[in-house]
Amino acid sequence: MAAELLVTAIYAGDPDEMFEKASSFADMIEVTKRISTYEGLPALPMVAGRTYKTNVKVFGLVETKDYAIRIDTLCKQSRRMQSSEHGDKIKSWKHTLDVLPHRDGSVWIDRVSIDAGAMTPILARYARFMYLHRHKHRNAQSASAVLQKAIRVNLPDVPVFHPRD
Repeated sequence: MAAELLVTAIYAGDPDEMFEKASSFADMIEVTKRISTYEGLPALPMVAGRTYKTNVKVFGLVETKDYAIRIDTLCKQSRRMQSSEHGDKIKSWKHTLDVLPHRDGSVWIDRVSIDAGAMTPILARYARFMYLHRHKHRNAQSASAVLQKAIRVNLPDVPVFHPRD
C-alpha cells in the first residue's frame, strides 16, 4: 500500500525567491549532500515536461539506479511544481510542491505519495527524514511532517489531486 507524506515549512524568505530554490536541482543537491547523491542530475533549474535520469545513493550505501524524475507542472505564477518519479526500487513517487505567501515570508508545502511495494513503510520514513533535513538545511523557521497510509490507489500515470486543485 502507498504512503502519503505532508511536509510544511515556514520561511522568512519571499515566496518567489523560495520557489526559485524549490525549482532548482542545484538547491536540492546542496541541501541533501550529507545524506544523498544524485549521479548525473544537472545542477540547473527544472524544466516542465522534461524527464531527468539519475542514480540516487542514500548514505553512500543504498542505491536506486535509473531513477526518473518527470517534471509534470512547473508554474512560477502559482509557485507550484509537480513531478512523477520512479526507479528500480520505487514504483511511484508523486510530488506536489507549493510555495505560498505567509505572514512576513512564505510557507513551503510538500505533498508526496510513495509506492515502493513492500519497502513503502521504510522508504516513506526515509522520505520524512529527508524532507525535514532539506528544510533544516535551508534554514526554515519551522518544519513539520505527517506520514500516513494512502487513502487512494496510487497509479503511475494518474495524477494525484489535492483540495487546492
